[in-house]
Amino acid sequence: MDTLQTNPTEESKDAQLKSLNMLINGVKLAQSRGAFSLSESSALYEAMKSFMVDPDIEPNSLNEGEKPKTI
Repeated sequence: MDTLQTNPTEESKDAQLKSLNMLINGVKLAQSRGAFSLSESSALYEAMKSFMVDPDIEPNSLNEGEKPKTI
């Protein structure tokens, strides 16, 4: 009988964090290209802050290639 996995493994958690970082970086790139209105951008930034360890750091203040820290 197949069993459902109730606790994600460290490998799957790492994969989820990488995917989340990719989504956040995609949102930041789209915003830098003017894809969102001001209110949409604000809503997305508030959602992104819930995953950031230090939400007081502005996303654009990161060095090139540096990724925001996530939970």
